[in-house]
Amino acid sequence: MSTRNLRLITEDANKLKIELTSLNGNLEGVRREIERIENGKKDLGLRIEKRGNDRAEISERKKETEDSIKDKEEEIYRVSLKRDEKKREINTKEEYVRGQVESLKTIEEDVRIIEGELEHLRETVNSLSIKKAELSLQMDNLKRRGVEEYNTAEIPAAEGEINHEEINKRLEFLRSEIERFGDVNLTAIEEYNSVSERYNFLKTQQDDLVHSIKSLHQTIEKIDSATRGMFSETFTKVNENFKGIFRRLFGGGRAELVLVDEGNLLETGVDIIVQPPGKKLQNITLLSAGEKAMTAIALLFSIFMVKPSPFCLLDEVDAPLDESNIFRFRDMLREMCANTQFFVITHNQKTMSFADSLYGITMEEDGVSKVISVNLREREAKAA
Repeated sequence: MSTRNLRLITEDANKLKIELTSLNGNLEGVRREIERIENGKKDLGLRIEKRGNDRAEISERKKETEDSIKDKEEEIYRVSLKRDEKKREINTKEEYVRGQVESLKTIEEDVRIIEGELEHLRETVNSLSIKKAELSLQMDNLKRRGVEEYNTAEIPAAEGEINHEEINKRLEFLRSEIERFGDVNLTAIEEYNSVSERYNFLKTQQDDLVHSIKSLHQTIEKIDSATRGMFSETFTKVNENFKGIFRRLFGGGRAELVLVDEGNLLETGVDIIVQPPGKKLQNITLLSAGEKAMTAIALLFSIFMVKPSPFCLLDEVDAPLDESNIFRFRDMLREMCANTQFFVITHNQKTMSFADSLYGITMEEDGVSKVISVNLREREAKAA
């Protein structure tokens, strides 16, 4: 072997060493990039888990609120029963008190009348006693004059004499009537006040419970109303975007999102109606794998147009697509890259051709994997 050939081999070996050193540097950069992507993936997983936990917590809180409302309603029902029972007791007590008061008024009136009659009778008795004494004195004088003037001691009885026995019977009757009325229940008013106070306390509790439940219902109605409004607005925008993107990706046809139950936006399902160009309207399960993939891509992009995501990971979504669909997918993906960074896992060379950067795994040595990265935009810029 000549010296010239040996020199060329040495130079080639040096170049290979330099390239190997450069590749090792690139490999280190790729490793760091993979580590960064893995960290981002973990962070994304944690965020997704947190979103799921938040959603479960909100559902649990909603269930707890509904259970609380149900318990409050049951408690209101029990309090209402107690209130009705107490109200009936109060009404009974009020009727009893009113009856006692009316009876007391009647008795008092009767007592006043009887006392008036009794006083009148006492005055009459006193007057008659005085008159009797006067008449007795006159009779004695008349007897004395009769003896002196007419020589006789007998004087005929005068008509209309006072019947003292009848008067005494009347007095006894009035006294028995007063005793017959008996004692008046003077504690009826206190019992009424006690029952009325208990009723007012229970009524206040019921009003507080009714107000709390009304406030909870108003809050739930506000949340449901705001949610329905946001969902309706977002659904309309996504549906319009889905129609346009579907026609672009399929080169025609029509697609639409339809609510299963429009009257119940918070629990309704969503039907996807698609009709690829040249085919009859059919269920999405009857479409080919490529048509299903393109429909899913159209729906995903239509959602991103309403609510962009910082990044999106697409795993083998282009596997069932043919070449023409690959290019439509490429054009749509480039437009969406303005607001979202896409990570595409693929084995399709056409898809790789329009990527900004490529990351691959190779195994130059058995059991040793290496990450290779290529920035196609930098290569194109250098080549230009």
